Amino acid sequence: VVGNAKAGRVIFVSTCGSCHTLKAAGTTGEIGPDLDHVKLPEATIVKAITDGGSTVMTPAQRESYATTMVAYKNALPAKQIEDVAAFVYRATHGGR
Repeated sequence: VVGNAKAGRVIFVSTCGSCHTLKAAGTTGEIGPDLDHVKLPEATIVKAITDGGSTVMTPAQRESYATTMVAYKNALPAKQIEDVAAFVYRATHGGR
């Protein structure tokens, strides 16, 4: 894991939790995928946050959502993106 998962949790709750459900964060967003049911490699999570969620989805997956996650590359520093990705990765892979 590249980022700091503890720091990433704080950012996830304030930035991502309104759209995503993730038990480890205590969030129940319903706009984007329920991350408790998604297991992605950390590099894929970094790409989704950096370039936008649709960049890691199939066309069918994209069509199942009314909106797509924006790219955060201009909103969050790379370190914070890595931290969020580390948190999501650990939370969805049993804390490993």
